[in-house]
Amino acid sequence: MIERRAVNYKVRFLKEDRMDIRKNEVYDCISEWYDNGKLERISVIDRSGEDYMYSPTLFEKVKQST
Repeated sequence: MIERRAVNYKVRFLKEDRMDIRKNEVYDCISEWYDNGKLERISVIDRSGEDYMYSPTLFEKVKQST
């Protein structure tokens, strides 16, 4: 069963530049997609302002300062 969870945190792209996403830049993650309890995809708002699904292995979560 696929489940979408709304989230709100920052992620840093770890791989080489792609269309509208750049290495080491920080982006907003707005949802996580799970398949049978396993995180499979995250929705990230890229430089175009649109959100797209990516593998979570392409990113690292950015620690929020308090």
